[in-house]
Amino acid sequence: MRFHTFPHLLAMGLFVAAFSMGSVGCSDDEGPDPDCVGAFCLLTPPKIEVQPASRIISVAENGLEAGDTVQKTVRILNTGETVLKILSAELNYAPPAGADDGGTPAFELVAPAFSMPADVFTNGGSEYPQAVEFTVTYTRPADGEPRTAQLVLTSNDPVEKTVTVDFQTESGAAQLTVQPDQVDFQLVPKDEKATQVLKLINTGSVTLAVSGFSIKDDVRFSATGPGFDIGGLPDNAFFIDLSEAIAVAPGESAEIEVGFQSDAPTPAEGRLVIYSNDPITGLDGLSVPLVANKSGPCILVEPREVKFGGKLIGSMHNVPVDISSCGSQPLQITGVGLRDDSSPDYGVDFAEWGEGYENGPTPANPLVVPVN
Repeated sequence: MRFHTFPHLLAMGLFVAAFSMGSVGCSDDEGPDPDCVGAFCLLTPPKIEVQPASRIISVAENGLEAGDTVQKTVRILNTGETVLKILSAELNYAPPAGADDGGTPAFELVAPAFSMPADVFTNGGSEYPQAVEFTVTYTRPADGEPRTAQLVLTSNDPVEKTVTVDFQTESGAAQLTVQPDQVDFQLVPKDEKATQVLKLINTGSVTLAVSGFSIKDDVRFSATGPGFDIGGLPDNAFFIDLSEAIAVAPGESAEIEVGFQSDAPTPAEGRLVIYSNDPITGLDGLSVPLVANKSGPCILVEPREVKFGGKLIGSMHNVPVDISSCGSQPLQITGVGLRDDSSPDYGVDFAEWGEGYENGPTPANPLVVPVN
């Protein structure tokens, strides 16, 4: 769509009122440097982190025949600044009274491929390994009785020298689904925040325990819920292990808020990862795509500055200005005009806009520019 401007002296500001918006770029979150005095630095001690954060692993027996095996993994990370040493790992298991495992214990700790004690270096640092994993094998007994076991780990973490992870069998399983399965914030103006509700739905047969969240790829995206608020600003944490899991009964749902804090009109993509006791997606997390500034109406005006150059006094000159749609939805133009402080020697000519737009579009009579 094109219109013309005509001058006499000096081009003033031109505005185009339209339903269009804009959004962000990307930023990385870096951890704090150690406290230093002169050449001496004080590093924080090792800090053990257990995945899953709930420290409870459920083994769903649905579909398992007697003798079938399932393996579950416990991952250990170090969020401190000095080396974490895993000193020992032991699985405590005994069959319940009156139960019979047959020739194979129901729960067994798989011998790790690394030697003990095992070093775990700072997560996100330059030294490796930055994680170790322990695998527990469950073999379903023929008697159908429930089983429990406990993995006990000791380390040089000065706060948590011993951590435990509980294993239990269940005749059903939790199943996490979300609605919507992708969150599209459409176009978000610079310095504004858009929010949407994300439903966490349990379609399984036992209680769903949501134990943590993480923002990936772009920390301008955020998530907020009971007891947590992550992402959205560079200084905010972008992951959380909940001290108390969000419990969702079978067939029920819980709600959290996801958001996007815009700082530029550029496309943004990220992920919200949700950790739970879902036996399929729980350990690695269910990934929910987050997008902004990739859909919705968008306006493109060319040129952005109108220059007439030197002209004879009393002469008339026109400069065409093109308006086009650059978004994924039709653009509605509701007004075109000059700013109130513009010189009366300038004007806007809508002759090429056709019938009904002789004086330009209005909110009551917008001009719709289709998607290119």
